[in-house]
Amino acid sequence: MKEQKNRMVNERDYKPDANYVAPDPEKEKIIIALAGMITDRYVAKLTHTIKPDDPEVWCLDEVLTKEEAKMLLSFKKTRVNLQLEEIAERNNMSCEDAKKMLDHLAWIGVIETNRENEDHHIQYDVPIFVPGIAEFMMMNDELVKQHPNIATFFNLITQMPLEGITPMVPLGGAGVGMHVIPVEKAIEAVNDSIPIEHVSHWLDKYEGKLSIGVCTCRRQQAMRGEGDGSVEQECCIGLGDLAEWCVNTGRGHYITKEEAIAVCERS
Repeated sequence: MKEQKNRMVNERDYKPDANYVAPDPEKEKIIIALAGMITDRYVAKLTHTIKPDDPEVWCLDEVLTKEEAKMLLSFKKTRVNLQLEEIAERNNMSCEDAKKMLDHLAWIGVIETNRENEDHHIQYDVPIFVPGIAEFMMMNDELVKQHPNIATFFNLITQMPLEGITPMVPLGGAGVGMHVIPVEKAIEAVNDSIPIEHVSHWLDKYEGKLSIGVCTCRRQQAMRGEGDGSVEQECCIGLGDLAEWCVNTGRGHYITKEEAIAVCERS
């Protein structure tokens, strides 16, 4: 992994062994292909220059088996919804076995579910790394205890996609990266806010299907010896199908709209 002089890391961050040799070359090849499919680093994606010591590779290699990586690769693209039957067929598996593997992949945080279809049944997709897999893995208490290097992965993968282009991004972001929605009081002095810029718009829309989970940013900073010393707390709110997924995979619990508003005001 080529180091960037402005990359924010510290002595507690994981660094892959420069002399590491993969014990399973076939798995390494599959993982590199999967990392290329998911990565938000579009130069590396388009030029097929993902390396074995890149964070996308060593992190996925830690948490996935070769068979799980193959299943994820069978999706071919991120954020494409597939039905259970199609996933099973693509992987020459029974629906029962495919469902079992998908459930475990969802627990890890590399498969997401939603009900964005006519009869609102569960379907599956592979999220991108940020926002997506990086946060989902950090929200899994047991997983980060088993694989503490995920904290370093989270730290790096939130920085690397915008390296080299951040100075060119105009004020407001131009749709690049994540968008911050201000809490209502922060909007009072703004004359041109629109409904979707208000937290209340989203809380009203998904009332009855809101969840809350641990703050992934605070968690990764604490694990890496950084942060302001504040205790880890629940302040990441899930909306709609994401809320259902978070609850089903043990990443959070349902809350009311009033509780969500209190979290926004506190945070």
